[in-house]
Amino acid sequence: MLKNIDDMEKQYLKLFSDLLTWMRLKTRELNNRVFPNSLTGINQHLHKFNVYRNEEKPLKYKERGELHMLFHSINVKCFANNRIPFYPPEGHLIKNLEAEWDVLDKAERDLERAIVKEFLRLESLERVAERFSRKERLRKAWLEDMWEIVEDQEKCRESLSVLAAYQRNEAILLDVQARVSWP
Repeated sequence: MLKNIDDMEKQYLKLFSDLLTWMRLKTRELNNRVFPNSLTGINQHLHKFNVYRNEEKPLKYKERGELHMLFHSINVKCFANNRIPFYPPEGHLIKNLEAEWDVLDKAERDLERAIVKEFLRLESLERVAERFSRKERLRKAWLEDMWEIVEDQEKCRESLSVLAAYQRNEAILLDVQARVSWP
């Protein structure tokens, strides 16, 4: 029975170390705030985060619960066999695990907020780029139309067409003056 308790203590220490290592690595990974500079890239980053949150973390949460149960099982067996309770070495206490889990949760929440903020920023930039592109197309079309009018005027030689050309020039001048103040 004592060997069984000793084996359980070794198992506890190994599971604890493995879980603590995973939590520290994952916290470091979650604290990485380098995001791709595109909506597609940020969506992939969000998908990766959701896989962590919905698949990877629940398994580790289950391991955490099993570690708690193992710790209490060891102590129940120690009590039943009149042994001193199991007291893990410094840094391997349940409270250390809980403190590290809290750090992991905070990193997760911070990353989620950062991803949402970056997503909104990229969406806004996408809208600004679309508006700019739309204005660029309109101005390009306007310049092409004005160029055609100017070329047509060069072909005018008759007096009536000269008067019409003069009026078109005045209209173009007014249009240009109005567009100088475009936003």
